[in-house]
This record gives sequence, structure tokens and C-alpha cells, in this order.
Amino acid sequence: MLNVQEFKPENADEYNNALKGFSDASIYHTRPWANLLQATLAVKPKTLIAFDGKDIVGILPLGEQKDLLGGHRLVSLPFSHLVPPLGNKDAINTLLQYTLNHFRDKNYSFLEFKYDIKSSQGYQINRFMNTELSLTPDKNTLEKQLRPNTRQKLNQSLQNKDLSLRLASKLRDFKDLDSIMAINRRELGSLTYPKGFFKPLPKI
Repeated sequence: MLNVQEFKPENADEYNNALKGFSDASIYHTRPWANLLQATLAVKPKTLIAFDGKDIVGILPLGEQKDLLGGHRLVSLPFSHLVPPLGNKDAINTLLQYTLNHFRDKNYSFLEFKYDIKSSQGYQINRFMNTELSLTPDKNTLEKQLRPNTRQKLNQSLQNKDLSLRLASKLRDFKDLDSIMAINRRELGSLTYPKGFFKPLPKI
């Protein structure tokens, strides 16, 4: 029987080593990302870990946010791209069931997942996206994530010899990204990221 626990600092090394064994793991599953959300966006990390004995066999990153109208919500994961649960079907189902029980027991006002999941327990969780920030260190992976028409427009624009495509690696790059995203989000009536959000990104 699997045992579910919330992440503890003393599990940090074991957690980091376990992430390397999951093919779906990304920057959004890491502790530096959770710490960034807490420091800049007041998101309280609630990462759940499924243990089989002493071995980590499943991970579900969650974040607790305060609602504007009062109460709290659980989100997997706020201000992030797709953050799927890690593990086999048994581990994922155990983590989801624990989350739903925890959600009811703690009287959270809202529970949000950003992926589609069909559970063996009979319930289905549909992807719901209100904020998407896709970060990847690989250009080819990033291009594959783009919609076909967006990828086509990008390739057409790169035919202009005055334009070039490179990976962002300097703080200046993230400040430019911040400015562009702020303009787009204001036009959509959405909240912008705080200035301090982008500063630590080059180090994560």
C-alpha cells in the first residue's frame, strides 16, 4: 500500500534524485520553482509524494492560493505550464484520491488541475487553463509545443534576415519577456507577473 506525504525539507535530496527518474518531470516539478512561486506570488507549496516503502514512486505538485473573495484554493500548479502528476497509474490515482479527500477536509473553495486525467476510481479531471507560461531549455521542444499556424508564422518571420531566434539566458532577456507579457496580459484584462518573478529564472 502506498503512503502519501507532503514534501518536507529533509526529503529534498531524495526528491531531487527521484525527479531524474520521471520522463515527464520538468522545471515546474522542481523545488526552486516552488520556492519562486512562494517568494513572488504568495503561492504556498503543497507538493504531495507517494512512497512505496522508502522509495518515491509518485509526485503531485500543488500550490495553495488565497481567493479574492475569501477562502483558499488548491491549484496544480499556479502560474505554470502543464504540470502532470508523476508516477504509474496506481501512484497517480493514490495521489489524486488523497488530494480530493484533503480538498474536502480542509474546505478549500476551489480545486484546479491543468491536465486531463481519467481515474480508475470513476472520476475524470478535465484540463482547465487560465495562465500558461511555457519554459523549456530546448528550442526543438519549444517549437513542437507551438500550434501549427503559430509555428508557421514563426518560421516565416525568421526568413527576415534582420531577425534571429536564440535561447534566453540573460536577465535582460527575461526583462524583455516580462515587458511583452505585461502588454499582452493588460490587453486581455489579466493580472501581470510581479517584477521579481523573472529575476531568478536564469538561475533555475
